Amino acid sequence: MISIARQSKENVLSKRQLDIDSPTNSYLAGVGTAKTIITASRRGRIRLYGSWWSAISIGNVIIQPNQKVSVIDRNGMVLIVEPTQAP
Repeated sequence: MISIARQSKENVLSKRQLDIDSPTNSYLAGVGTAKTIITASRRGRIRLYGSWWSAISIGNVIIQPNQKVSVIDRNGMVLIVEPTQAP
């Protein structure tokens, strides 16, 4: 079994492909704040909608503490995140 952390960004579901209307996936459209360093191989913590979540990034992305992140998928109780895009 291949870890989702090793899958390329193209293989991870995008926000547009998720069933956001599903109660279990409704939080996936959210933007949270990283509280620790997060990489694909190093699980970190994010704050999202007032709750703490474990998270990993995808590819070679390194997310720094206090950086805003978008949730793009999940693997069980671990959220897959990427840095938010500046408007």
